[in-house]
Amino acid sequence: MLRLMSSAILRNSLCAVSTFLLAGALGCGDALTPTPTPESADAEFAACLETCIAKGGSDSNCGTFCEGGVIEPQAKDDAKVPTGDSKACYEACIGKGESDSTCRGFCEEKPGVEGGKPAPDTGAFLTFEHDGVTRHYLYHAPPDLPSNAPLVFFLHGHGGNAGETRAWVGLDRVADANGFAVVYPQGSGDYSGTPYWNAHTFTGVTDDIGFLSTLAQSLQSEHGLDPERTFTAGFSNGGMMSYLLAMEAPGVFRGAASVVGAAWGSAWEDRDSAPAFPLLQISGLDDTVVPVDGIVDPSGGVGAPAHDEIIAYWSERNGCATVETDMLNANTIRRRHVDCADGNEVWYYRIDNFGHEWPTIDGSAGFAGAEAIWEFFGRFPG
Repeated sequence: MLRLMSSAILRNSLCAVSTFLLAGALGCGDALTPTPTPESADAEFAACLETCIAKGGSDSNCGTFCEGGVIEPQAKDDAKVPTGDSKACYEACIGKGESDSTCRGFCEEKPGVEGGKPAPDTGAFLTFEHDGVTRHYLYHAPPDLPSNAPLVFFLHGHGGNAGETRAWVGLDRVADANGFAVVYPQGSGDYSGTPYWNAHTFTGVTDDIGFLSTLAQSLQSEHGLDPERTFTAGFSNGGMMSYLLAMEAPGVFRGAASVVGAAWGSAWEDRDSAPAFPLLQISGLDDTVVPVDGIVDPSGGVGAPAHDEIIAYWSERNGCATVETDMLNANTIRRRHVDCADGNEVWYYRIDNFGHEWPTIDGSAGFAGAEAIWEFFGRFPG
């Protein structure tokens, strides 16, 4: 995921970060530009640092990495540092700012494209067989959930996991207050073993559309949930996957919400062949990972247009007749495209002084992402 790149300097810095975090997914095998001047080197370091921190690295580790240094894992004295492939996984995990115990647990069974490894969490991971592969997910439902209740999927970002995402997103509390169920599926590993969703943005073989659609139908049947009120939301890569699910599995997912994600690749290229659907987009104007002014895919793929263009397209496709603009606080503008066909709506949050992060009430967004998602999905009856 890149900023719209008008300069070779930014491409170099992001390619450096992609080597660390995305393992070549961004097509960085091409020759880079000559050695930068001091001024461009400062800009390159700043861009590298910002992107590394946005992807979860600590200040100190990202600073070391962007200066070309080696990040040494901080192992416990009485613990043996993993070796071989596990050691490489462990060092990369520590470099992202994770704890020693988390990295050891994760790297003992490095996830592969065959199914992925569930992440540490206080809840119990459940398994689901799809295409001969065992996949994992977390499920939450309020006590005494009525029959035919809504179901919301929440998809973690690239390199994320279901357990930690469940802990910070806050949807369980919103579900308890509003009477719906939540499922947090675990993405499988990409070519480098990093958990992700195959939203047709990186090379991958995992059938995530089939997995998530079949899981939704299974949960609807098992728990008596409403098949006409099943929604998908996600953060970053999870938001990109949500676009694709709403387009390619419209009989399963009623609408989509993308938080600092975008319609990338076929989720934009194939838009004319997909049916209209309710859409919520939350974007940070300072996001350098999924920038609002668009994404250029250096490998020659489709990339993604500016978020304004995405919203304008889906507003028109939904036949929306009215735009209502709300200034929620000093940083956040919400534009609600309403009076649309089939009861659909398109909402767009634009947040100033906000990067690739999760919206919180006490942060610059000034609102809770989980509550915004349900405020939107709750408007659509079965």
